[in-house]
Amino acid sequence: SCCEHSNVDMGELGNEVSTALTSHDANLPSPFEVLAQDNLNDSVDPAIKYIVKVLAQNSPHRFGWCYVWFDELFAAVKLLIQQHFLSNYNSTFAEYYYELQRKVVGKSNANIFRFGTKISFKTLAVLVLLPYIMTKFKSLYLSVKEEADVSTVKSLSKLKRAIYYAYPLVHMSWHTSVLYYNFMFAIGKTQFHSPFYKLLNTKLFVKSPLDSLYNENIIYLFSATGITKLCTQLMTGGVHVGVFALQFVDWWYNSEGNEDLKQMLSNPIPKPPENTLKETKIPVPSGKICPLCNKSRRNETVLQTSGYAFCYTCVYKFVNKHGACPVTGYTTNICHLIRIYYSATH
Repeated sequence: SCCEHSNVDMGELGNEVSTALTSHDANLPSPFEVLAQDNLNDSVDPAIKYIVKVLAQNSPHRFGWCYVWFDELFAAVKLLIQQHFLSNYNSTFAEYYYELQRKVVGKSNANIFRFGTKISFKTLAVLVLLPYIMTKFKSLYLSVKEEADVSTVKSLSKLKRAIYYAYPLVHMSWHTSVLYYNFMFAIGKTQFHSPFYKLLNTKLFVKSPLDSLYNENIIYLFSATGITKLCTQLMTGGVHVGVFALQFVDWWYNSEGNEDLKQMLSNPIPKPPENTLKETKIPVPSGKICPLCNKSRRNETVLQTSGYAFCYTCVYKFVNKHGACPVTGYTTNICHLIRIYYSATH
């Protein structure tokens, strides 16, 4: 029957997956090692950005510019670090930590990723340039989306409309292709765990003791002075400490946000504060009425500077034009707008 046929197919797929996981090529990393190094690589950016954000908040005159230009600074530092690990270990920072190594199919692996080679430029473009472009693309999309929320999509220019529709498609295609390759790698149907490795014709292998010995000799030969050798050893030796610190900051950042959210949701909704102003710039109607349009509030938004609620579109336009709260006249920026989202049970 149809159900029996479906059960057989699912059983065969389950056997295929379990067989592939247990009989994986000894030289290839396990799917779990691949995912672990991917997760480590993905956690570096938000962890460092959080550190820079805290520094900028506590000392804006010293570190404010670092936060403003974070994407560019991070890309430059990432370029230097990844090139160092590629040149000396044929691995990225995350791959080195998990004892993994890149090998270009059909070519000798002896110092193939040294600076100046064609494969080195291609690899760095995928590791550094592509994520940087996607980060900027996402920022641009969020800016356009905010503008569309205030007005309508039809009112956007052709370029902004193209960005509005293109980014979700690119984002979905990117992650779908990565998920597909991860799954095919897990069941042993391909030796490339990512479309970008396929694009570079590069496979990932577990580092052998011979490779480790070769890398140590390369470092020794190219360390012209004692200082250079010491710096190299400190950089490579500090990888484990650095990884732990980054993972800890990433965990702290996420857990801190989750705890704050849990605490906020567990507390009862406070009563609105009494209006202590002797007079306001405009009348404030009672109930869920927007003081600007005098209609029921849509996409409710609170101003952090005054605590008054408005329609998102109304207050966005007013603050963007006048730079002040419509009711109190307090100096206000767009960043002071806090949108309110109600749960389904509200």
